[in-house]
Amino acid sequence: MSRRLLVIALVAAGAAPQAAQASSVLDTRVTASGSAAAPCQQALRRGAPGVVTRPVLAPSAGQLTVRLDGQGDWDVALFGADDRLVAGGGSPDGQEIAQGWTLAPGTLTVQACRRTGTGAATLSVAHEPLVGDRALARANAPQLVSVSTPTRADKDRLVALGMDLTEHGGKTALGVVLHGAADEAKLRASGFSWRVLVDDLVAEQARESAAPAVATTLPSGRTSYRQLVDYETELKTLAAQNPGFVRLFTLPNKTFQGRDVLGIEITENVTLNDGKPAFFNMGVHHAREWPAGELTMEWAYELINGYKAGDPRATRIVQQSRNLVVPIVNPDGFNGSRSVGAADGNDEATEDTVYIISKPGEYRRKNCRVGETTTASCTFSVGLAENGVDPNRNYAQFWGGPGSDSNPLTQTYRGSAPFSEPESRNVQWLVSRNQVTTLITNHTTAGLVLRAPGLAAIGDPVDEHRGYKALGDAMAKENGYFSQKSFELYDTTGTTEDWSYNATGGYGFTFELYCGAPNYDTGDCDDPAFHPRFATMAKEWDGTSPQADHAGYDGKGNREAFYLAAESTIDEARHSVLKGSAPAGARLTLTKDFKTDAFEASQQVDDHLETVLDVGDSGAFRWHVNPSTRPVVAKGSPNPGPPSPPQSASGRSRETPVGAFKDHPFTVPADGDNAIAEFSVTWGTPASDWDIELFQDTNRNGAVDTGEPLAGESAQGQTMAEQILVSDPAGAYVLRVTNFSTVEDYSVVVTFKAPQTARTESYTLTCTVGGAVVKTSQVVVERAAVARVDPCPAAASQVPGELPPKRPAVPATCTAPASLGVRPSGRGLTARGAVTLSRVTATGAKRVARFTDRFSKTARDGYYVVRGNGAPVALRRSGGKFRVLPAFERETCAARASLGRPLFGRSLTIAYRGQGPVRITVLRGTKVVKRLSNPATVRLARGVYRVRFEAGDFTATLTSRRL
Repeated sequence: MSRRLLVIALVAAGAAPQAAQASSVLDTRVTASGSAAAPCQQALRRGAPGVVTRPVLAPSAGQLTVRLDGQGDWDVALFGADDRLVAGGGSPDGQEIAQGWTLAPGTLTVQACRRTGTGAATLSVAHEPLVGDRALARANAPQLVSVSTPTRADKDRLVALGMDLTEHGGKTALGVVLHGAADEAKLRASGFSWRVLVDDLVAEQARESAAPAVATTLPSGRTSYRQLVDYETELKTLAAQNPGFVRLFTLPNKTFQGRDVLGIEITENVTLNDGKPAFFNMGVHHAREWPAGELTMEWAYELINGYKAGDPRATRIVQQSRNLVVPIVNPDGFNGSRSVGAADGNDEATEDTVYIISKPGEYRRKNCRVGETTTASCTFSVGLAENGVDPNRNYAQFWGGPGSDSNPLTQTYRGSAPFSEPESRNVQWLVSRNQVTTLITNHTTAGLVLRAPGLAAIGDPVDEHRGYKALGDAMAKENGYFSQKSFELYDTTGTTEDWSYNATGGYGFTFELYCGAPNYDTGDCDDPAFHPRFATMAKEWDGTSPQADHAGYDGKGNREAFYLAAESTIDEARHSVLKGSAPAGARLTLTKDFKTDAFEASQQVDDHLETVLDVGDSGAFRWHVNPSTRPVVAKGSPNPGPPSPPQSASGRSRETPVGAFKDHPFTVPADGDNAIAEFSVTWGTPASDWDIELFQDTNRNGAVDTGEPLAGESAQGQTMAEQILVSDPAGAYVLRVTNFSTVEDYSVVVTFKAPQTARTESYTLTCTVGGAVVKTSQVVVERAAVARVDPCPAAASQVPGELPPKRPAVPATCTAPASLGVRPSGRGLTARGAVTLSRVTATGAKRVARFTDRFSKTARDGYYVVRGNGAPVALRRSGGKFRVLPAFERETCAARASLGRPLFGRSLTIAYRGQGPVRITVLRGTKVVKRLSNPATVRLARGVYRVRFEAGDFTATLTSRRL
């Protein structure tokens, strides 16, 4: 079968897999008195305080999904007939989901544990039977192979096939998981050769898991892989036991299965916004990469234990930086993989489990989204034809380019749009609200420390020799991995660190954890494993692996690599500092709005950074931030010249029959200012198919001679164009156009792009005193620089050592209106004093409650406003939780600005009262919709609007939305 027809066949076959029909086996309401004293999954505790148990009859082998909905904090667990844990859920609220497998019909026990909150909750259990043929599953056991790719063009060609790449490889080979004979045929038809590294991943894992547990040096003391509920419970416990310097947080976007994504922050005075830089360590974008979560979690224990024990290194890090730890970015996919691995009671995996399931989910890579719906299922996975989106191809920077796929069934499917997935949006949210000067996203399996960029055409990052490469090399020296730019493995786009680095300037890295047998000559990994035996994985932590102790150097493992990352976070030579003074209690806000470029220039994404510092009693501050200019715009020429003019050619199908080719020589002149050349071949309809290869014409004779390097190739199929990009392209080339299957003529155009003009960007620094914005200014700061700023009006600022201001910042005769002081708390609200709560629609508002201090009743999802003594507060309730929305009213002694409501119908009322003229700007995103000089009522289309008021020293930006 040709490779084109094979792709079509895979799509057609892959469209068929569907989860089996689930049926309800329990639907009840439970009540618990008292509070559970221990984690719910720890043991079955019938009759204990705060614990309710119910029997569940599974009619056949299959997956059981437990859901609980209660107020406060409830956990759930599912136990088998032998009281063995099958599944659990331990998020910090009352909405839980737990999923696990039973391999035979029988009775199980579901246990609900009330930790806090009310005593009642609804509890349901659904059963989804196993489907498929065991013999078929055995015949299609996943293999791990090393595919020969001696040239860069071979790597690009393999990536373009849409195989299940492992992200390990070296100079001459790339790793691939083969899911049966069809995958082998696809490689063979494309002319690739390979060698088998692991003949049967599942059987290998079963052998590994049969080995006895071995004590490790991990700071948590673990001897086996965690399940999802273990991560959830441990994160909650670490925060509860260390309230002064550990804070639990829930990221804003639930997964498609309804799970919370949890993390902890570790720093002294953890509740203060005190201007410290942040180190963000995360794991498990890809479901099957269990060690990525383990080592991330161990870093949390390392810091907490070290700080409590007085270790000077850990103490310095906890005192001087914010440490953000998110072990499981993709909990749906991870639970789908991990629950299969744990299904028969073994710690890591069992041969029987995966072979009984004809669609082996243990090696799932992506999340569990079903098509373009907002539903998810992790119960089916058949290699390339696997539902879900790869979260690590879903970030905005260069989204949609090489190394990602538009086919929803492939392993590198990038999603329908940048940040379409809750997993990537959560990371975006956390990075955008913290000054993350260092980021590590952990993966397996290759033994690599990768840094931006992922796209070869971009070239070296602007900070390559400003500490970025040096940090990567230093960390790789300790864990024994290879340090390189990401594109040196193969082109990838839409990845975590490409976005985070280019959006913020914080140094971002991907760790590809573990390689059992590194080849230091080729850079390849000859013994990779997605989740090796736990004791083997643990050696990656402390540096007792053979790879860490290489070339006569005693490497200290990823423990030391993480320490180096954390210490780089607080190194002022690797970020920027804003220094100054402001009134005690003032709030400083640093914001930036910009467009992030996807691979196609037309697919830009709005990005917004916003971080906060609360000025302490001394008034002096030192704010550690990333540079104001993004790396992606800082790189370029200060005065680029024009690029060379386009070149063109053409060809006819009748002159080039199927299987034949035509060569077109081109010369890229050296005198043009050409950063990138694009060789593009186009034709009339997708029914035709031309393929292209680009060779360097080293002897400049206009022909392809033996040994001349291949500069690139493109062979997509079912398109109307093929393109090849070449950076720094000066020289001679031959473009070979091959008729794969067509009767249409083609056109060739070679276009050139000049280097971009290097630009400088600024932050917007806002000073708020007493709830009122008193000054807004622009701040430019470079890497390694300390910029002196005066964020508040001169009358409100005092530099230590200088004379005090001659007049107070706020006139003594005026008291600014108080803040209302309402905030979400659990599933309700807390307020200072008596307030009213009203539900807001586009046509009006209706009061639903009057309360004092605390609101804990059930309310419908929607928009609300709280009014009382102070400016009203807008809220949105979604998923049973309130969150505070940006202000729609602001008042100072000198002025008052307001919008009609947080929601409006067709018309938005804009009001202002104050002395002197006012400038009013209505924005949708970053686009200016209207400019006004007087209050008005304006008609607007659906969307979220920001209205900026500027009058003398008064500046305010308010928000409302039309639904």
